[in-house]
Amino acid sequence: MSNPLAIALGELHTCALTSSGLSCWGANGAGQLGNGTKDIGSGTPSPFFLSGASFLGLGANHSCAGDNSGALSCWGANSQGQVDNSMQDRLSPKGVLSNARAVVGGVGHTCAVTSQDMKCWGLNDREQLGGSGHEESDVHISGVQFAAAGAKHTCAVQNGGVLCWGWNNMGQLGSDPATTPTGSRPDPGPVSGR
Repeated sequence: MSNPLAIALGELHTCALTSSGLSCWGANGAGQLGNGTKDIGSGTPSPFFLSGASFLGLGANHSCAGDNSGALSCWGANSQGQVDNSMQDRLSPKGVLSNARAVVGGVGHTCAVTSQDMKCWGLNDREQLGGSGHEESDVHISGVQFAAAGAKHTCAVQNGGVLCWGWNNMGQLGSDPATTPTGSRPDPGPVSGR
């Protein structure tokens, strides 16, 4: 593969964006390669064209990519609603948002940085969507520059600082787990360095 523009990793699959389109390889049991099948997988990049894709992000077993207009499509595992609310695996890209600038994914959740704030959807068992008990959540933090997702937590860079929310059983939110009695924090909280 020559001249990759971006690359993202899932649990057992990889996707790369090049000037000629998007290629994915690896496991495909949930359709995360986006080639319309649930074949076992491939060690060879499987190219497909998602018109104008300019950014991508992968969850454990799902994939998302978007273009400069903000159109975001996702595909793959969807049992937790991490692609859309159909709860059925998507074997090819499905349009999900129209104003995204970046996207990240965890084990069963997806978060997109939009032109206004962040929007998260999917599994919320550890409040990784930024709200308590919701299947979809708008995370009201403006000026997000970057975002990242772990298995069950999410973080964003805003105005030079880091904010995290979700599961904190091992201190992955940048705070002592004893400060989150339920084990999770639904609201974005600052990570302070030493």
